[in-house]
Amino acid sequence: MRKPLVYAVLSALLFGSLAPAASAEGAQDGLIASYTLGSLIKSDGTYWIWGENGKSVPTQLHGLTNVTQAFSDGYVEKKDGSLWHWEGKPGSPTGYEIQEIKGIMHPVDVLASSGKVLVLDVEGRVYKMAEESAGPDSAAYALVDGIADVVKMEDDGGIFSFLKRDGSVWRSDAKFDYLWQSTELGGAVDLQQGIVLQQDGTVYDWPESYQSGDWPHIPAQAVAGLPAVRAIWSNGRTNLAIDNENRLWFWGMTVTGASDGTTYHRQAVPVLLANVKNVQSASIVGRAIVAFTKEGKVYQASIERETMPSNAEFKPIAGGISEVRDGRGYMMLQKTDGTLWGWGDINFLRVEGGDDYDSPVQLPAPIEVVLNGESVALSNGVIVRSGQAFIPLRSVFEKLGAKVSWDNESKIATVERAAADPADSVKVQLNFKTGTMTLNGSPVQLQNGLFSAEGSTYLPLRFISESLGAKVDWQAKQGKIAITMA
Repeated sequence: MRKPLVYAVLSALLFGSLAPAASAEGAQDGLIASYTLGSLIKSDGTYWIWGENGKSVPTQLHGLTNVTQAFSDGYVEKKDGSLWHWEGKPGSPTGYEIQEIKGIMHPVDVLASSGKVLVLDVEGRVYKMAEESAGPDSAAYALVDGIADVVKMEDDGGIFSFLKRDGSVWRSDAKFDYLWQSTELGGAVDLQQGIVLQQDGTVYDWPESYQSGDWPHIPAQAVAGLPAVRAIWSNGRTNLAIDNENRLWFWGMTVTGASDGTTYHRQAVPVLLANVKNVQSASIVGRAIVAFTKEGKVYQASIERETMPSNAEFKPIAGGISEVRDGRGYMMLQKTDGTLWGWGDINFLRVEGGDDYDSPVQLPAPIEVVLNGESVALSNGVIVRSGQAFIPLRSVFEKLGAKVSWDNESKIATVERAAADPADSVKVQLNFKTGTMTLNGSPVQLQNGLFSAEGSTYLPLRFISESLGAKVDWQAKQGKIAITMA
Protein backbone atom coordinates (compact mmCIF):
# COMPACT_ATOMS: atom_id res chain seq x y z
CA MET A 1 0.00 0.00 0.00
CA ARG A 2 1.07 3.61 -0.52
CA LYS A 3 -0.36 5.07 2.64
CA PRO A 4 2.65 7.39 3.29
CA LEU A 5 1.58 9.28 0.22
CA VAL A 6 -1.93 9.59 1.61
CA TYR A 7 -0.64 11.02 4.86
CA ALA A 8 1.43 13.62 3.07
CA VAL A 9 -1.48 14.60 0.83
CA LEU A 10 -3.87 15.25 3.67
CA SER A 11 -1.18 17.00 5.68
CA ALA A 12 -0.52 19.32 2.80
CA LEU A 13 -4.24 19.88 2.34
CA LEU A 14 -4.50 20.92 5.94
CA PHE A 15 -1.53 23.17 6.34
CA GLY A 16 -0.77 25.58 3.55
CA SER A 17 2.43 27.02 2.14
CA LEU A 18 5.70 28.69 2.92
CA ALA A 19 6.00 32.28 1.75
CA PRO A 20 8.19 33.77 0.59
CA ALA A 21 10.06 30.55 -0.21
CA ALA A 22 12.89 32.45 -1.86
CA SER A 23 14.05 33.52 1.58
CA ALA A 24 14.56 29.89 2.54
CA GLU A 25 16.72 29.24 -0.50
CA GLY A 26 18.73 32.44 -0.26
CA ALA A 27 20.89 34.00 2.42
CA GLN A 28 20.94 32.33 5.83
CA ASP A 29 23.31 34.70 7.61
CA GLY A 30 22.96 34.24 11.37
CA LEU A 31 20.70 31.19 11.10
CA ILE A 32 23.47 28.58 11.50
CA ALA A 33 25.74 28.87 14.54
CA SER A 34 28.09 25.99 13.65
CA TYR A 35 28.21 22.83 11.57
CA THR A 36 30.04 19.57 10.91
CA LEU A 37 29.99 17.20 7.95
CA GLY A 38 26.64 15.71 8.98
CA SER A 39 25.09 18.07 11.50
CA LEU A 40 24.50 21.70 12.32
CA ILE A 41 23.48 23.84 15.26
CA LYS A 42 21.06 26.68 14.71
CA SER A 43 21.46 29.97 16.54
CA ASP A 44 18.59 28.93 18.84
CA GLY A 45 20.57 25.87 20.04
CA THR A 46 18.54 23.25 18.17
CA TYR A 47 20.47 20.34 16.63
CA TRP A 48 19.98 19.10 13.06
CA ILE A 49 21.33 16.09 11.18
CA TRP A 50 21.63 14.95 7.56
CA GLY A 51 23.80 12.94 5.17
CA GLU A 52 25.69 10.13 6.84
CA ASN A 53 23.24 10.49 9.73
CA GLY A 54 20.44 9.14 7.52
CA LYS A 55 18.58 12.24 6.29
CA SER A 56 18.66 13.83 2.85
CA VAL A 57 18.04 17.34 4.21
CA PRO A 58 18.65 18.97 7.63
CA THR A 59 16.19 17.38 10.05
CA GLN A 60 15.80 18.50 13.64
CA LEU A 61 16.67 15.95 16.29
CA HIS A 62 14.09 16.65 18.97
CA GLY A 63 15.23 16.11 22.53
CA LEU A 64 18.52 17.94 22.15
CA THR A 65 18.31 21.64 22.97
CA ASN A 66 20.77 24.34 24.01
CA VAL A 67 23.50 22.62 21.99
CA THR A 68 26.69 24.65 21.54
CA GLN A 69 29.15 22.21 19.98
CA ALA A 70 28.95 19.00 17.94
CA PHE A 71 31.63 16.30 17.77
CA SER A 72 31.98 13.05 15.86
CA ASP A 73 30.00 9.87 16.44
CA GLY A 74 26.89 11.54 17.90
CA TYR A 75 28.47 13.48 20.79
CA VAL A 76 27.41 17.07 21.54
CA GLU A 77 28.04 19.66 24.24
CA LYS A 78 25.23 21.67 25.77
CA LYS A 79 25.30 25.27 26.98
CA ASP A 80 25.91 24.16 30.58
CA GLY A 81 29.06 22.26 29.50
CA SER A 82 27.53 18.78 29.80
CA LEU A 83 28.36 16.04 27.28
CA TRP A 84 25.55 14.11 25.58
CA HIS A 85 25.38 11.27 23.09
CA TRP A 86 22.66 10.30 20.62
CA GLU A 87 22.24 7.32 18.32
CA GLY A 88 19.54 5.94 16.12
CA LYS A 89 17.21 3.43 17.75
CA PRO A 90 14.56 2.02 15.40
CA GLY A 91 11.30 1.23 17.13
CA SER A 92 11.65 3.89 19.81
CA PRO A 93 9.04 6.68 19.91
CA THR A 94 11.45 9.24 18.44
CA GLY A 95 13.73 6.87 16.52
CA TYR A 96 16.68 8.00 18.67
CA GLU A 97 18.17 7.40 22.08
CA ILE A 98 19.70 10.42 23.84
CA GLN A 99 21.63 10.21 27.09
CA GLU A 100 23.98 12.39 29.12
CA ILE A 101 27.55 11.19 29.65
CA LYS A 102 27.94 11.70 33.37
CA GLY A 103 31.21 12.85 34.91
CA ILE A 104 32.63 14.74 31.93
CA MET A 105 32.15 18.47 31.57
CA HIS A 106 33.30 21.06 29.01
CA PRO A 107 34.57 18.67 26.29
CA VAL A 108 36.71 20.12 23.50
CA ASP A 109 37.11 17.03 21.31
CA VAL A 110 35.86 13.48 20.87
CA LEU A 111 37.96 10.94 18.97
CA ALA A 112 36.03 7.82 17.93
CA SER A 113 38.52 5.70 16.02
CA SER A 114 40.10 2.23 15.87
CA GLY A 115 37.27 0.90 18.03
CA LYS A 116 38.02 3.39 20.82
CA VAL A 117 36.28 6.51 22.08
CA LEU A 118 38.43 9.21 23.69
CA VAL A 119 37.11 12.47 25.14
CA LEU A 120 39.33 15.50 25.76
CA ASP A 121 38.08 18.14 28.19
CA VAL A 122 39.00 21.81 28.52
CA GLU A 123 41.45 21.08 31.34
CA GLY A 124 43.47 18.75 29.12
CA ARG A 125 42.24 15.50 30.67
CA VAL A 126 41.65 12.48 28.43
CA TYR A 127 38.88 9.97 29.16
CA LYS A 128 38.58 6.54 27.55
CA MET A 129 35.36 4.59 27.16
CA ALA A 130 35.59 1.26 28.96
CA GLU A 131 36.22 -1.75 26.71
CA GLU A 132 33.40 -3.80 28.21
CA SER A 133 30.77 -1.12 27.61
CA ALA A 134 27.88 -2.04 25.34
CA GLY A 135 27.92 1.46 23.86
CA PRO A 136 28.51 5.12 24.70
CA ASP A 137 25.29 5.53 26.66
CA SER A 138 25.95 2.62 29.01
CA ALA A 139 29.66 3.26 29.22
CA ALA A 140 31.89 4.18 32.09
CA TYR A 141 34.58 6.65 31.11
CA ALA A 142 37.89 6.53 32.94
CA LEU A 143 40.81 8.94 32.92
CA VAL A 144 43.77 7.79 30.86
CA ASP A 145 46.62 7.46 33.35
CA GLY A 146 49.92 9.20 32.75
CA ILE A 147 48.73 11.94 30.41
CA ALA A 148 47.44 15.44 31.22
CA ASP A 149 47.45 18.99 29.84
CA VAL A 150 46.57 17.66 26.38
CA VAL A 151 45.49 20.13 23.68
CA LYS A 152 45.09 17.72 20.75
CA MET A 153 44.80 13.99 20.10
CA GLU A 154 45.06 11.97 16.88
CA ASP A 155 44.82 8.35 15.75
CA ASP A 156 47.28 7.08 13.16
CA GLY A 157 46.14 3.56 12.37
CA GLY A 158 45.79 2.43 15.96
CA ILE A 159 48.72 4.46 17.33
CA PHE A 160 47.34 7.37 19.37
CA SER A 161 49.28 10.63 19.65
CA PHE A 162 48.78 13.41 22.18
CA LEU A 163 50.08 16.99 21.98
CA LYS A 164 50.51 18.63 25.37
CA ARG A 165 50.47 22.31 26.25
CA ASP A 166 54.23 22.27 26.82
CA GLY A 167 54.78 21.20 23.19
CA SER A 168 55.73 17.60 23.98
CA VAL A 169 54.25 14.68 22.02
CA TRP A 170 53.24 11.41 23.66
CA ARG A 171 52.12 8.18 22.00
CA SER A 172 50.35 4.96 22.91
CA ASP A 173 48.97 1.86 21.29
CA ALA A 174 45.26 1.08 21.51
CA LYS A 175 45.60 -0.67 24.87
CA PHE A 176 46.83 2.49 26.63
CA ASP A 177 48.93 0.39 29.01
CA TYR A 178 51.94 2.64 28.45
CA LEU A 179 52.61 6.11 27.05
CA TRP A 180 55.93 7.02 25.45
CA GLN A 181 57.23 10.53 24.97
CA SER A 182 58.76 11.28 21.57
CA THR A 183 61.83 12.95 23.03
CA GLU A 184 63.12 14.00 19.62
CA LEU A 185 60.17 16.40 19.45
CA GLY A 186 59.93 19.58 21.51
CA GLY A 187 58.00 22.76 20.91
CA ALA A 188 55.36 21.02 18.79
CA VAL A 189 52.38 23.21 17.85
CA ASP A 190 50.25 20.78 15.81
CA LEU A 191 49.97 17.13 14.94
CA GLN A 192 48.07 15.29 12.26
CA GLN A 193 47.95 11.59 11.41
CA GLY A 194 51.63 10.65 11.52
CA ILE A 195 53.15 14.13 11.11
CA VAL A 196 54.07 16.88 13.58
CA LEU A 197 54.65 20.62 13.11
CA GLN A 198 57.29 22.24 15.29
CA GLN A 199 57.27 25.84 16.51
CA ASP A 200 60.28 26.64 14.31
CA GLY A 201 58.38 25.56 11.18
CA THR A 202 60.01 22.17 10.70
CA VAL A 203 57.86 19.10 10.03
CA TYR A 204 58.51 15.60 11.35
CA ASP A 205 56.97 12.28 10.41
CA TRP A 206 57.42 8.64 11.35
CA PRO A 207 58.65 6.03 8.87
CA GLU A 208 56.14 3.49 7.62
CA SER A 209 57.66 0.79 9.81
CA TYR A 210 56.72 2.58 13.02
CA GLN A 211 53.61 0.42 13.46
CA SER A 212 55.69 -2.71 13.95
CA GLY A 213 56.21 -4.13 17.41
CA ASP A 214 59.12 -1.81 18.19
CA TRP A 215 57.30 1.38 17.12
CA PRO A 216 57.87 3.16 20.48
CA HIS A 217 61.62 3.12 19.84
CA ILE A 218 61.50 4.47 16.28
CA PRO A 219 61.92 8.26 16.33
CA ALA A 220 60.20 10.75 14.07
CA GLN A 221 62.41 12.26 11.40
CA ALA A 222 62.48 15.76 9.93
CA VAL A 223 60.94 15.99 6.46
CA ALA A 224 63.69 17.23 4.15
CA GLY A 225 62.97 19.67 1.37
CA LEU A 226 60.35 21.83 3.10
CA PRO A 227 60.76 25.54 3.90
CA ALA A 228 59.43 26.99 7.16
CA VAL A 229 55.86 25.71 7.50
CA ARG A 230 52.90 27.29 9.31
CA ALA A 231 50.20 24.61 8.82
CA ILE A 232 50.00 20.86 8.09
CA TRP A 233 47.37 18.31 7.07
CA SER A 234 47.52 14.51 6.70
CA ASN A 235 45.14 11.60 6.30
CA GLY A 236 47.84 9.06 7.13
CA ARG A 237 48.77 8.52 3.49
CA THR A 238 48.94 11.91 1.83
CA ASN A 239 50.53 14.96 3.45
CA LEU A 240 50.14 18.68 2.77
CA ALA A 241 51.91 21.71 4.20
CA ILE A 242 51.46 25.48 3.85
CA ASP A 243 54.63 27.53 4.20
CA ASN A 244 55.07 31.04 5.58
CA GLU A 245 54.50 32.45 2.09
CA ASN A 246 51.12 30.66 1.89
CA ARG A 247 52.37 28.22 -0.74
CA LEU A 248 51.15 24.61 -0.82
CA TRP A 249 53.45 21.57 -0.64
CA PHE A 250 52.68 17.89 -1.27
CA TRP A 251 54.33 14.59 -0.33
CA GLY A 252 53.12 11.09 0.42
CA MET A 253 50.75 8.96 -1.63
CA THR A 254 49.02 9.39 -4.96
CA VAL A 255 46.60 6.72 -6.14
CA THR A 256 45.56 4.94 -9.33
CA GLY A 257 43.06 2.20 -10.11
CA ALA A 258 39.98 1.17 -8.20
CA SER A 259 38.68 -1.59 -5.93
CA ASP A 260 41.07 -4.57 -5.94
CA GLY A 261 43.19 -2.78 -8.53
CA THR A 262 43.89 0.26 -6.33
CA THR A 263 47.58 1.15 -6.21
CA TYR A 264 49.25 3.76 -4.00
CA HIS A 265 52.42 5.48 -5.20
CA ARG A 266 54.75 6.94 -2.60
CA GLN A 267 56.38 10.31 -3.29
CA ALA A 268 58.82 10.93 -0.43
CA VAL A 269 60.25 14.29 -1.55
CA PRO A 270 57.91 17.28 -1.05
CA VAL A 271 56.86 19.12 -4.20
CA LEU A 272 55.74 22.75 -4.40
CA LEU A 273 52.35 23.03 -6.12
CA ALA A 274 52.89 26.15 -8.16
CA ASN A 275 49.43 26.69 -9.61
CA VAL A 276 47.66 27.66 -6.41
CA LYS A 277 48.68 30.63 -4.27
CA ASN A 278 47.79 32.44 -1.06
CA VAL A 279 46.50 29.22 0.51
CA GLN A 280 44.68 29.48 3.82
CA SER A 281 44.00 25.76 4.39
CA ALA A 282 44.15 22.52 2.42
CA SER A 283 43.08 18.88 2.67
CA ILE A 284 42.46 15.70 0.70
CA VAL A 285 38.84 15.00 -0.25
CA GLY A 286 38.37 11.71 -2.05
CA ARG A 287 41.08 11.72 -4.69
CA ALA A 288 41.59 15.45 -4.85
CA ILE A 289 43.67 18.09 -3.12
CA VAL A 290 41.33 20.89 -2.05
CA ALA A 291 42.86 24.32 -1.38
CA PHE A 292 41.01 27.19 0.30
CA THR A 293 42.60 30.56 -0.43
CA LYS A 294 42.62 33.79 1.53
CA GLU A 295 40.44 35.34 -1.20
CA GLY A 296 37.61 32.97 -0.24
CA LYS A 297 38.03 30.69 -3.26
CA VAL A 298 38.26 26.89 -3.28
CA TYR A 299 40.22 24.89 -5.86
CA GLN A 300 40.86 21.19 -6.46
CA ALA A 301 43.62 19.14 -8.14
CA SER A 302 43.51 15.40 -8.70
CA ILE A 303 45.92 13.00 -6.97
CA GLU A 304 44.76 10.19 -9.26
CA ARG A 305 48.15 9.79 -10.94
CA GLU A 306 51.45 8.00 -10.36
CA THR A 307 53.40 11.18 -9.60
CA MET A 308 52.23 14.58 -8.39
CA PRO A 309 53.80 17.25 -10.61
CA SER A 310 54.64 20.76 -9.51
CA ASN A 311 52.49 22.22 -12.28
CA ALA A 312 49.34 20.21 -11.43
CA GLU A 313 46.21 22.01 -12.60
CA PHE A 314 43.94 23.43 -9.90
CA LYS A 315 40.33 23.80 -11.04
CA PRO A 316 37.93 26.22 -9.32
CA ILE A 317 35.17 24.77 -7.16
CA ALA A 318 33.53 27.85 -5.66
CA GLY A 319 34.07 31.46 -4.57
CA GLY A 320 32.64 33.63 -1.82
CA ILE A 321 33.51 30.99 0.79
CA SER A 322 34.07 31.90 4.44
CA GLU A 323 34.82 28.45 5.91
CA VAL A 324 35.32 24.80 4.91
CA ARG A 325 34.94 21.44 6.65
CA ASP A 326 36.68 18.50 5.00
CA GLY A 327 35.86 14.81 5.11
CA ARG A 328 37.28 11.67 3.57
CA GLY A 329 34.91 11.67 0.60
CA TYR A 330 33.17 15.04 0.69
CA MET A 331 33.35 18.48 2.22
CA MET A 332 31.07 21.27 3.39
CA LEU A 333 31.54 24.89 2.31
CA GLN A 334 29.95 27.85 4.05
CA LYS A 335 29.48 30.93 1.91
CA THR A 336 29.64 34.49 3.18
CA ASP A 337 25.82 34.66 3.11
CA GLY A 338 25.67 31.80 5.65
CA THR A 339 24.46 29.08 3.26
CA LEU A 340 26.04 25.61 3.35
CA TRP A 341 27.14 23.71 0.25
CA GLY A 342 28.33 20.14 -0.24
CA TRP A 343 31.02 19.07 -2.68
CA GLY A 344 32.52 15.67 -3.41
CA ASP A 345 30.77 12.34 -3.07
CA ILE A 346 27.26 13.79 -3.11
CA ASN A 347 25.71 10.31 -3.06
CA PHE A 348 27.32 9.76 0.33
CA LEU A 349 26.42 13.26 1.44
CA ARG A 350 22.83 12.47 0.37
CA VAL A 351 22.08 16.03 -0.66
CA GLU A 352 19.63 16.06 -3.54
CA GLY A 353 20.87 17.11 -6.96
CA GLY A 354 24.31 17.66 -8.44
CA ASP A 355 27.03 15.35 -9.72
CA ASP A 356 29.91 13.90 -7.74
CA TYR A 357 33.06 16.04 -7.95
CA ASP A 358 31.40 18.57 -10.22
CA SER A 359 29.64 21.64 -8.86
CA PRO A 360 28.80 22.26 -5.20
CA VAL A 361 25.22 21.51 -4.15
CA GLN A 362 23.42 23.76 -1.67
CA LEU A 363 22.26 22.16 1.53
CA PRO A 364 18.62 23.09 2.16
CA ALA A 365 18.03 25.45 5.05
CA PRO A 366 17.13 23.95 8.43
CA ILE A 367 13.45 24.89 8.65
CA GLU A 368 11.46 24.07 11.77
CA VAL A 369 7.72 23.41 11.57
CA VAL A 370 5.64 24.60 14.52
CA LEU A 371 1.97 23.60 14.81
CA ASN A 372 -0.09 25.59 17.29
CA GLY A 373 3.07 26.50 19.19
CA GLU A 374 4.46 22.96 19.30
CA SER A 375 7.57 21.98 17.34
CA VAL A 376 6.79 19.06 15.03
CA ALA A 377 9.17 16.11 14.72
CA LEU A 378 9.55 15.25 11.03
CA SER A 379 10.80 11.99 9.53
CA ASN A 380 12.81 14.07 7.04
CA GLY A 381 13.21 17.83 6.91
CA VAL A 382 11.57 20.57 4.86
CA ILE A 383 12.55 20.71 1.18
CA VAL A 384 12.26 23.91 -0.87
CA ARG A 385 11.87 23.46 -4.63
CA SER A 386 11.18 26.08 -7.26
CA GLY A 387 10.22 28.67 -4.69
CA GLN A 388 7.84 26.42 -2.73
CA ALA A 389 8.19 24.52 0.53
CA PHE A 390 7.43 20.81 0.59
CA ILE A 391 6.98 18.88 3.79
CA PRO A 392 5.99 15.43 5.12
CA LEU A 393 3.57 15.80 7.98
CA ARG A 394 2.32 12.35 8.95
CA SER A 395 2.94 13.05 12.64
CA VAL A 396 0.82 16.21 12.45
CA PHE A 397 -1.83 14.37 10.46
CA GLU A 398 -2.14 11.70 13.14
CA LYS A 399 -2.58 14.38 15.80
CA LEU A 400 -5.65 15.60 13.88
CA GLY A 401 -7.34 12.22 14.25
CA ALA A 402 -8.28 11.87 10.58
CA LYS A 403 -9.52 8.50 9.30
CA VAL A 404 -7.71 6.74 6.43
CA SER A 405 -9.05 3.79 4.43
CA TRP A 406 -7.50 1.91 1.52
CA ASP A 407 -9.26 -0.15 -1.16
CA ASN A 408 -6.62 -2.49 -2.50
CA GLU A 409 -8.74 -3.59 -5.46
CA SER A 410 -9.57 -0.14 -6.79
CA LYS A 411 -6.31 1.41 -5.51
CA ILE A 412 -8.28 4.28 -4.00
CA ALA A 413 -7.33 5.91 -0.71
CA THR A 414 -9.97 7.83 1.21
CA VAL A 415 -9.07 10.35 3.90
CA GLU A 416 -11.81 11.89 5.98
CA ARG A 417 -11.82 14.56 8.66
CA ALA A 418 -15.21 14.84 10.32
CA ALA A 419 -16.63 18.08 11.70
CA ALA A 420 -19.69 19.04 13.75
CA ASP A 421 -21.02 20.93 10.75
CA PRO A 422 -21.02 18.60 7.71
CA ALA A 423 -20.16 21.58 5.54
CA ASP A 424 -16.81 21.81 7.30
CA SER A 425 -15.92 18.14 6.81
CA VAL A 426 -13.07 17.19 4.49
CA LYS A 427 -12.99 14.11 2.29
CA VAL A 428 -10.04 13.47 0.03
CA GLN A 429 -9.93 10.58 -2.42
CA LEU A 430 -6.81 9.60 -4.33
CA ASN A 431 -7.02 7.20 -7.25
CA PHE A 432 -3.63 5.64 -7.84
CA LYS A 433 -4.77 3.92 -11.05
CA THR A 434 -5.73 7.17 -12.76
CA GLY A 435 -3.49 9.57 -10.82
CA THR A 436 -6.45 11.80 -9.97
CA MET A 437 -7.51 13.41 -6.71
CA THR A 438 -10.77 14.88 -5.48
CA LEU A 439 -11.53 17.17 -2.57
CA ASN A 440 -15.12 16.82 -1.32
CA GLY A 441 -16.01 15.32 -4.69
CA SER A 442 -14.47 18.06 -6.83
CA PRO A 443 -11.36 17.35 -8.97
CA VAL A 444 -8.16 18.93 -7.71
CA GLN A 445 -5.17 19.78 -9.90
CA LEU A 446 -2.00 20.30 -7.92
CA GLN A 447 0.50 22.83 -9.24
CA ASN A 448 3.50 20.59 -8.50
CA GLY A 449 3.90 16.84 -8.70
CA LEU A 450 4.59 14.52 -5.82
CA PHE A 451 8.03 13.29 -4.87
CA SER A 452 9.59 11.21 -2.12
CA ALA A 453 12.76 11.52 -0.06
CA GLU A 454 14.03 9.05 2.53
CA GLY A 455 10.71 7.19 2.52
CA SER A 456 8.60 10.32 3.05
CA THR A 457 6.31 11.67 0.34
CA TYR A 458 6.22 15.44 -0.13
CA LEU A 459 3.61 17.92 -1.34
CA PRO A 460 3.62 21.71 -1.68
CA LEU A 461 1.68 23.57 0.99
CA ARG A 462 0.40 26.67 -0.83
CA PHE A 463 -2.69 25.26 -2.56
CA ILE A 464 -3.95 23.59 0.60
CA SER A 465 -3.44 26.67 2.75
CA GLU A 466 -5.40 28.85 0.33
CA SER A 467 -8.15 26.22 -0.06
CA LEU A 468 -8.80 25.54 3.60
CA GLY A 469 -7.74 28.83 5.23
CA ALA A 470 -4.90 27.58 7.43
CA LYS A 471 -2.78 30.42 8.75
CA VAL A 472 0.90 30.04 7.86
CA ASP A 473 3.60 32.40 9.10
CA TRP A 474 7.08 32.19 7.56
CA GLN A 475 9.59 33.44 10.14
CA ALA A 476 12.68 33.87 8.00
CA LYS A 477 15.16 34.98 10.67
CA GLN A 478 14.32 31.99 12.85
CA GLY A 479 13.97 29.54 9.95
CA LYS A 480 10.48 28.49 11.05
CA ILE A 481 7.09 27.78 9.50
CA ALA A 482 4.49 28.54 12.17
CA ILE A 483 1.12 26.91 11.39
CA THR A 484 -2.01 27.86 13.35
CA MET A 485 -5.18 25.84 13.05
CA ALA A 486 -8.44 27.05 14.53
